[in-house]
Amino acid sequence: MCGIFGELCVVGADHERRAFAETAAFALRHRGPDGSGLWQDDHCQLGHQRLSIIDLSTRAAQPMLSASRRSHLVFNGEIYNYLELRSRIDPPVGGFRSTSDSEVLLELLDQRGLAALQETIGMFAIALWRPADGELWLIRDRLGKKPLYWARTRDGRLRFASELGAVLADGAVARETTLDRLAEYLQLGYVAAPRSGIVAVQAVPPGHVLRARVASGKITERLERWWDLPPPTSARKFRNSNEFNECFDATLRNAVEIRMRSDVPLGAFLSGGIDSSVISLLSAQAIPGKLKTFTVDFDEAGWSEGPFAAEVARHIGAEHESLRLSSGSLSSLGDLASIYGDLHGDSSAIPTVALCRAARERVTVAVAGDGGDELLGGYTRYASTLATAEIARRVPAPALAVARRLAGRRPMAWVRGATRVARLFGDPDQLYPLEMRAYVGQAWPMVLSSSGSEPWRDPVGDALRQQRGRPPLFRLMACDAKTYLPEDILVKVDRASMAFGLEVRAPLLDHRLFELVMQAAPEWLASNEGPKRPLRQLFGARLPSAVFRRAKMGFGVPLVDWLRRDPSQTRALLDRAAPVAGVLNRAAVRRLLLSHHLGLRDESLRIWRLLMLAAWFELWRPNVTDARR
Repeated sequence: MCGIFGELCVVGADHERRAFAETAAFALRHRGPDGSGLWQDDHCQLGHQRLSIIDLSTRAAQPMLSASRRSHLVFNGEIYNYLELRSRIDPPVGGFRSTSDSEVLLELLDQRGLAALQETIGMFAIALWRPADGELWLIRDRLGKKPLYWARTRDGRLRFASELGAVLADGAVARETTLDRLAEYLQLGYVAAPRSGIVAVQAVPPGHVLRARVASGKITERLERWWDLPPPTSARKFRNSNEFNECFDATLRNAVEIRMRSDVPLGAFLSGGIDSSVISLLSAQAIPGKLKTFTVDFDEAGWSEGPFAAEVARHIGAEHESLRLSSGSLSSLGDLASIYGDLHGDSSAIPTVALCRAARERVTVAVAGDGGDELLGGYTRYASTLATAEIARRVPAPALAVARRLAGRRPMAWVRGATRVARLFGDPDQLYPLEMRAYVGQAWPMVLSSSGSEPWRDPVGDALRQQRGRPPLFRLMACDAKTYLPEDILVKVDRASMAFGLEVRAPLLDHRLFELVMQAAPEWLASNEGPKRPLRQLFGARLPSAVFRRAKMGFGVPLVDWLRRDPSQTRALLDRAAPVAGVLNRAAVRRLLLSHHLGLRDESLRIWRLLMLAAWFELWRPNVTDARR
């Protein structure tokens, strides 16, 4: 687990390279506190900040050169099945120099090219330079666990880094954003790949490789997909749910087992919910000694999962620690903006950052239950969306037409979820994107001072349309696996953990599990008892019954109470001198704040995104245009 950066140029002046290398390494030092490395030739520069997890010796340091001397690698992440891969490839001349997964990955790509990626199980962002071909490969893992940004500088160089801040650090990339990006962020809480909050900076999408080539005095690039979820036409390989559960169980156990490979202390995040409890149980069985588990707790009624987590920890024999948070955590908005770099509007970043900071004092690697909802249909919004769509199919056409007209009226924008009438569209392509928006009845959030010349791009709607042919539940799950999961959940965990040099591994994000589930029948995932049927059937008798009986609780914070308790946190949103002031409609923002503080409506989601937008503008001070780019 590390931070990587680099640059490709036709002709690079030494002082320009040196300036970028110094600023990028400094910007990424938190991702790799255990060492740093830099290599360059006439066209390419590769940099690495190391967090030592597998093979702590200098033999595993990067950048790394292949035995054939054809390939140079920097790599962020883990290849969990590296031991199995090592036994299946031709050993380099003179034998392997290290026991690291990095060297195995390098030799695998050097010998077999991009096709070798299909054999890997892991999370990764990879940069591989092949001087003889003049080609740089920028590769991102299947589900987007590890980040990878790239940009063109003002003078035409192509650079990449693990975080947006490293790309922007030396000022060679223009800091400009657009209104449609701000609208997308305020609606969804993120700007989806391949875009970022900054026009000049792009993200390599999950399951893609950017191939950049230096030839004939110029740099060209093309983006290629190397992995995707199985298509809807894939033949089902299981005759019944028992066969599916048996295969799912074996795959999950292997996913946990290979993620226990570590040369540093390992723990687990435990909330007491289904996903984290199952992963903690399997992890405790897979390591010698007691598993260290960590949870976050609150004083506010209805938010505390501490007792549930403690009960599971006792049941599995773990050594448990609980961290209590209060509204004082809201005082670090600037720190959060710096940690996340790009636009990120999920308030559960607060407990995630606090949990990672506390866990890093005890362990260097933590396993977590992330991905279980997208994998096994766990979000309550899936059931509500499908139920509403079913109701809509029974509504007479004239009444449905009236509902659609009402849904676009301005007052509806202030009542997220207050009435299902606003969502009676029938078609999930229209219904689910509304479920994911903060401003249901408006294309442009009313808090922006103006709308752009073109509508903002809706990645949720785009992803849903690409999943046609799947059963309705699987369409929603696949949509989230391509949008909400990589753009919100995985960003939240990666930046929070790496801010403190902590590696987080998520067995439920093993791509083999996603490929299995997409070949299952929807009824195998849910029953009258609730979603995640495989986990209920496989582990129901091996964990406390409360794990499976209690209502689902999201990993969030009591933000609605915190914001009302301390209104001073929101005053900056009305400051005419703030960098964000030029893009906000002060009157609309004032109405939003007043409505929340008087207790008329819960506006905490929209307010939090505005607070993080203001902190982001303070951090980067971007120029704003209305052109969609």
